[in-house]
Amino acid sequence: MVSKSNLFIGLIASAAALSDPTQWKLQRNGDEKCTQCLATSQCQEAYGDDWYCCPFMKKCVNSGSMSCFYPIADCRSPVCRDETWPINCNCNNPDFPNNWLPSEAYEGADMSGGDSGNDGNDSGNDGSDGGDQGNNDNGGNDSTAIPPEVDEKELESFRLLNELRASGFTCPQGAVYPPNPEPLLFDCRLWKASYLHSKDMSTNNYFSHTSFDGRSFVTRGNEQNISPSGENIAAGSSTAQGTLNQFMGSDGHCRNMMNPSQRLFAMGYSYDSTARYRHYWTQNFARSSQIATLDQSCLNSTPTEMPVPEPTPAPTNMPSAEPTAAPTTMNTPAPTDLVVDEDPCGVAGKLKSKGNKIKVSKKKTKDVCSCEAECFAAGGNAYMFKTNSSKCSCFESAKSSEKANSKFLVSVKTADE
Repeated sequence: MVSKSNLFIGLIASAAALSDPTQWKLQRNGDEKCTQCLATSQCQEAYGDDWYCCPFMKKCVNSGSMSCFYPIADCRSPVCRDETWPINCNCNNPDFPNNWLPSEAYEGADMSGGDSGNDGNDSGNDGSDGGDQGNNDNGGNDSTAIPPEVDEKELESFRLLNELRASGFTCPQGAVYPPNPEPLLFDCRLWKASYLHSKDMSTNNYFSHTSFDGRSFVTRGNEQNISPSGENIAAGSSTAQGTLNQFMGSDGHCRNMMNPSQRLFAMGYSYDSTARYRHYWTQNFARSSQIATLDQSCLNSTPTEMPVPEPTPAPTNMPSAEPTAAPTTMNTPAPTDLVVDEDPCGVAGKLKSKGNKIKVSKKKTKDVCSCEAECFAAGGNAYMFKTNSSKCSCFESAKSSEKANSKFLVSVKTADE
């Protein structure tokens, strides 16, 4: 918290009278917190590119954890990302927006609109409250709405991963993947599942493979009429390349991406300036058994077979981000922190109708992804990994069922793996 005596920051007008209050210039005057604002551009001009106008408080902040004294605009259901005058947001403070800045800021402005308590239209669909954030900051708290088309950052993620697979890569713990000439196919069912999970995480401010309402990635994929085979999630990076580097630096996620049996792919990206990490990314994969029902309707004019650039030789030291602790062990990091989830293999559940047991090395199966790799390499078709003892059990065959609170992570190999 900052003291009330330190909250004052002067505001000055430009030489000419303004007709748009969102262009009013904020003046720095010692303290750098909680200046009342209408638009992110005002905060960035006064304090720098890392600052933004909080869509809930309508004050300049540089992180989602920065607290401010009252008054605040108190914009909720939805928050106010509208930065075009007159501002149309449903905020609880009657001074916002028409009396939020000094009276001089409104000289020459059209005051016929912009009253607080209007119809609550939220026009913040361009992600403009934090720089170039792409098109997936939809505003509000509706985590079920799907954009009309795939975002450019999501398509860039697709291109970059195909380039990486085409070049070949060695994952952090030594798994070598030679150049793979067969590109991944973009699937819109996976994209919907991926985007909706990223949006759910950013809207509800959490980071997990398990949805806010308890669903797994398998259930989310099934809801879009596809059977996914794997999921990676990351948060904190604003770019597709930065996120790919995060995954490349984490062995389990790297193996998930490079696995040649993965044939269908999609990335879902969501940005929310009020969420802990701001940027949320979800990769989903599916096996060749799903190609027969490939869906590319979300690509609009994009060719059905998206062009894959010619691969370039992989650098001798491929840049990769150092993996960080799982979010459950983090102490409220700033939104710029980069995080990836825990090992992405297996689903919480149990096995039944188990066939003969296959012996696997205890030394080589200390995490769930190693358990999966060793089991399938040994000819197994199902495994069960006990999380509290790191015990891997491999079987010739089995049937699996999901159970959210299970101490086991399980997976059954499909026919096309």
